[in-house]
Amino acid sequence: MQAVIKLGARNTLNQRQISRLFIGLLTTVFFMGVIAPVLVYASVSFSDAPNPDFSYVNGTVNDIATASDGSTYIGGNFSHANPHKRWHGAPVDVSSNIPGDSDLFDSPVTAVISDNSGGWYVGGSFEHYGSTPRVFLVHILPDGSLNTVFNPDIVNPGSGGVHSLALSDDGTILFAGGAFQEVNGDIVRENLAAFNTNDGTVTSFDASVDSSVNEIRLANNDELLYVAGDFTSVNGGTPRTYLAAFDTADSTATSFGADLDISSSVMALELSSNEATLYIGGWFWHVDSEVIALDTVYTERNHIAAINTATSDVLAFDPNVDDGVYSLNLTSDGTTIYAGGDFTSVNDYSETRYGLAAFNTANSIVTAFDAGIEEYTGVWASELNSDESVLYVGGWFTTVNGGVPRYHSAGFNTSDGTVTAFDAPVGGDISAIALSDDGTDLYLGGAYAGIGGEERRNLLKILPDGSLDEDFAPGTNGIVYSITLSSDENTLYAGGAFTSVDGGTTRNRIAAFNTSNGAVTSFNPAVNNNRVADIVLSNDDSTLYIGGTFTSVGSSVTRNRVAAFDTADSTVTSFNPNANGAVNALIISSDDSTLYLGGQFAWFGGFATSRNRVAAFDTSSGTATPFNPNITGQVFSLSISSDE
Repeated sequence: MQAVIKLGARNTLNQRQISRLFIGLLTTVFFMGVIAPVLVYASVSFSDAPNPDFSYVNGTVNDIATASDGSTYIGGNFSHANPHKRWHGAPVDVSSNIPGDSDLFDSPVTAVISDNSGGWYVGGSFEHYGSTPRVFLVHILPDGSLNTVFNPDIVNPGSGGVHSLALSDDGTILFAGGAFQEVNGDIVRENLAAFNTNDGTVTSFDASVDSSVNEIRLANNDELLYVAGDFTSVNGGTPRTYLAAFDTADSTATSFGADLDISSSVMALELSSNEATLYIGGWFWHVDSEVIALDTVYTERNHIAAINTATSDVLAFDPNVDDGVYSLNLTSDGTTIYAGGDFTSVNDYSETRYGLAAFNTANSIVTAFDAGIEEYTGVWASELNSDESVLYVGGWFTTVNGGVPRYHSAGFNTSDGTVTAFDAPVGGDISAIALSDDGTDLYLGGAYAGIGGEERRNLLKILPDGSLDEDFAPGTNGIVYSITLSSDENTLYAGGAFTSVDGGTTRNRIAAFNTSNGAVTSFNPAVNNNRVADIVLSNDDSTLYIGGTFTSVGSSVTRNRVAAFDTADSTVTSFNPNANGAVNALIISSDDSTLYLGGQFAWFGGFATSRNRVAAFDTSSGTATPFNPNITGQVFSLSISSDE
């Protein structure tokens, strides 16, 4: 669906100021033909046709799978992949980096596994594959078409999805773990189920897990299923904290893990080739405990641990990672295990590794493998290729090897951590658009690191021929949420969560740039905390209004979530509605007399005036007008009719 915004003559939403242009319109509400608050989510789309200048757009990679023939499938929360439209999932040729044929999912993909015949089983939170209804789980054939016979028909009241998949060795049974309650329409299967792959009918396997399942692994010739998640009981009441094993023949929990005391969710599992050791990763800080002389003594393991599968004993392996682990991959000889997550240090803070590390399983010491993923990002999924020479990863990073662009997916040589040629860029959110009056120059703001191999940090300009403006490269160190052009189109104003621009110039959450060369101007009002969500210029360009979650501007001047600045000297004006909740959207009348606000607020002026989620203020006096649609829920965008 394409969201179309009609442009009025010289009003708040004209061709020089489009703060958001979205695809994926969810709700539009009109009040008295005047305001249209729009609740939206996601990203920009210009055309279905491939465009090399838009080689990546919004999204993260949640899962990555490889088949025995070396083919790779990526799944996540994105809409394009290098540069073809591929909503949330696509096979990718690792030699050409070109995505294969695939229809569009309507919500994110979180689990992928090869069917070992050229096709893929794909799980997620979607409800359609293309135009065909399919809830949470599909089988995609080698040509990208849907296997229409396979239909597990998963049901979940409210949000949910399939988080992990495991296929039997003979390919006849597919196990699925996640957050769901019923399958095949009305058959109860709580968060874990098994399906016949020939038609999607559910088997008798019924483990009854009391909360979501994050990861599953088959073992012992498919007679055993290891399960990790957020649960605390299985089989209708048998205690198992975050980790369990089931007999696949009768669904009963084995004794494995019965005596463990894991402190928090388990997100990842990996089994040694001899199946003697199960490695686990997640959010936990201890995996066992015992009471000694009335004191509880914990077996500490920070986010990664190894467990003997025969005895459930916690092994000595202890890499001591400082934050969550979401993926694990063990080499076939069992000597090295790769861990992905959002950690920043390992081996008890002695070594730095951002989001990806490799450990010697004999002594827990981090190896020399260092992918050089950018700071404070991370890895959600990883997979070794068949000869273990390359580790493919997916996550929310934009650079690797100390600066090489790779947008949310990459391949690394396991020998030394250097990045391979694999480059299926799926990166960055675009959250703000501004278009010149004649429609020739397009400005994009958001959260990204570049386009078409060119570095551009969160702000760029596209010329009429679709090429990148090489002269306009200001850059910000944080997300740009909103942009707007001055009436003469010589200045671009930007608001967001950044604190510096143009390679180091301080600009706290608000900045202005020369559109000809990207140079930052002297405009410097300073927003002192949180973020700016939306900005709008008065039609005479004299005043810039901002909304967001901030509480202080300028030299510690209190302005709660909405403020106005004189564009000539950056000083804050007396306009001060004083909102008690986030202001997400702004729009101004064509005569500059009224400013409309949308957000999550309920009161203004210190609880003096009640306005739920939408309000209008006189710009000269700062007082609320009688306009009061009284909305429940949060408002993210506003539009105004041309006749106001």
